Amino acid sequence: MTNPKFGSSEVQDIVTVAAINFHPKWGDKADNLKRMKGYVRTAAKQGADLILFPETALTGYGVKDDDPEMQRQNAETVPGESTLALAELSKEYGVYVVLGMPERDAADPDIIYNSAAVIGPEGVIGAYRKIHPAAKESLWATKGSEPLMFDTPWGPVGVGICYDSYCFPELVRHYTALGSRIYLNPPAIHNV
Repeated sequence: MTNPKFGSSEVQDIVTVAAINFHPKWGDKADNLKRMKGYVRTAAKQGADLILFPETALTGYGVKDDDPEMQRQNAETVPGESTLALAELSKEYGVYVVLGMPERDAADPDIIYNSAAVIGPEGVIGAYRKIHPAAKESLWATKGSEPLMFDTPWGPVGVGICYDSYCFPELVRHYTALGSRIYLNPPAIHNV
């Protein structure tokens, strides 16, 4: 099978996806990143090709007492410290990693997105910025505006985040129309 849109000559049919049931520690980015590195190593050694972490896995999900400051303080650019650290492991093990995180806009540091960073063996690929922030996410997350699809040996992969998929089918339809073979949707694991 070929996909001329993404320039792939042949795509592989078998892919192993590890969906990590990861409960991040609220506001403890360093510990969460350390644990994620361990999960990446373990999943890769067990044959995973794509490793999916939950929404805001880097920091924990939610807003305590209507105060969004934790997400703002822990936001990073993409690429940034955490994504570059995971990129080293992605390259070492030849895997793709998708992780939820608060992303600071590099051009305007006051803008924060609820993002899913995408990392592959070639490095940091980019980030999908959640188009439909839900509930209290709107206290800290600016709406994204662009879908993100990336090429893999298994064909194009589309990315959404939680509520984007559950209430708005247009995103999945968009990716399908462009030839996406896989759709990754990191869901929230509530901390608060």
